[in-house]
Amino acid sequence: MDSSLYANPSLYDAQYATLTRDGVFYAARARKVDGPVLELAAGTGRISEAILEAGASLVGIERSRPMIAIARRRLARFGGRGRFVQADFRRFALGRTFALAVCGFNSLSHAAPAEFAAALARIRVHVKEGGALVFDLPNPGPRNPGPFLRERFFDERVGEACEVWETLEAESDPRLWERVWEYRWASGRRARETMRRWEYSEREVRAALAAAGFRVDALAGDFTGGAFGGASLRQVWKVSPVGAAVNPEIGHAIAREAA
Repeated sequence: MDSSLYANPSLYDAQYATLTRDGVFYAARARKVDGPVLELAAGTGRISEAILEAGASLVGIERSRPMIAIARRRLARFGGRGRFVQADFRRFALGRTFALAVCGFNSLSHAAPAEFAAALARIRVHVKEGGALVFDLPNPGPRNPGPFLRERFFDERVGEACEVWETLEAESDPRLWERVWEYRWASGRRARETMRRWEYSEREVRAALAAAGFRVDALAGDFTGGAFGGASLRQVWKVSPVGAAVNPEIGHAIAREAA
């Protein structure tokens, strides 16, 4: 598991309850397509909810059983328009294609270098010709090792404010960081969670996309369409399938599936 936080989905949900900018962005893309949207690493359904509220139908992929349980309860009001499948976006097969696939909240950064292009190729199999994959990633840059105050949120579960203090621990590969988050509630209670995340440069992402059979349509530096540059905090990609997937880590099997 990349993060102990994913085993604590109620805390995860409380921490990000008020985050909406990415959901608004992905929902706007969902409004433009016919048919269901494929969401990779759907988590507890925060972005899924925005997409469903926009009127689209959705199939969500999530490997964490506790997170799927929350997502299903959260989105039960949408009936059959929202369906969730327990699977890892690095190795899944649904036997169908979608006009739009999305992968939000930096989720592709959980794929290690040996998995990254292969994960994109696996997604490529599930995107229709003429369709699109839209995703966001952190943009590598200087990092504060901390500890520093990352964020504050109000934990509705317990009715009190909570601070999140972050410390970054470098790994042997400079692209990999472990984030250690200390939660400090107003009552004095504390908890500790971790998350490991890879950070890929624009050049690395472009190479992986090409290997997986995607062409780049757009790259922005934020969810408002701002220009991407070296100082951008985020990479927001829109890509489309072209030809057959050619990722060497999956090889001809992927090309046959894509045919």
